[in-house]
Amino acid sequence: RKFILSSSDSLTHFHAMRMSFSKQLALSSMLVYMLSACERAPSKMVLDMDKCCALYDIDLAPKYVVTSTGILESVEKLPVPFRLTRNMCDFISPAGVTGVFANALHVGASCVTDQSNLSALESFLDIFMRDDLVAWNLTRTTRNPNDERRLHRSKQLHSHIQSNVGMMLDRLHKLAPESNFLNSPSLAGEDYQVVGQNEADLGQYIELPSDVAASLKPKEPVPLDRSIHELIGEASSTENLSQMDASWIPWF
Repeated sequence: RKFILSSSDSLTHFHAMRMSFSKQLALSSMLVYMLSACERAPSKMVLDMDKCCALYDIDLAPKYVVTSTGILESVEKLPVPFRLTRNMCDFISPAGVTGVFANALHVGASCVTDQSNLSALESFLDIFMRDDLVAWNLTRTTRNPNDERRLHRSKQLHSHIQSNVGMMLDRLHKLAPESNFLNSPSLAGEDYQVVGQNEADLGQYIELPSDVAASLKPKEPVPLDRSIHELIGEASSTENLSQMDASWIPWF
């Protein structure tokens, strides 16, 4: 924060760079979380001060289970879902972390998982995952043209592609919760009756099946973006950061 403040022409310029960095870091974090690529050392992140603190990712690639033939690492087994160290939080500010950063995560995931874009996204992820899995497997063996052709025809490869794409889409949906609970898959196929005689009533109410209605009555209000704030808490947790390798430089 002090370095960027000293490099700013004015407080307005500093604020603009803070907002730009917060939004770009959120989009970068979305990709890192989706690909299980949490091992983002500072050397893999570049800041362009001439372009309002633009953030560029270097060598961003999926992280696979080492003992497998191409299964994405489970995010539950990783100490942090993405890089959000105390220096980053200090620059973004506490209000920025829970505000601009969290909102950018939500908006970015919502855009790519929108129904109008979902089909194209799945096709892109299929192609991306196929090429990356083939390249990753070839780096573990002696390069041979026959091996590459065999991998492309492998049933196991197609199984891994479907499994990994499914995991990536699930993670994106976790960052983009539905704004309307009636669109939830758990309510699909249910019959609802609208109660209310006219517009002069207190409003139109939706009468749900008793078992569904009971499950929709939490003891206290639940924020729509709760999952995002939980991930932010995990990423910025001192205990979780202390579990990262020293080469990750978690204190910076």
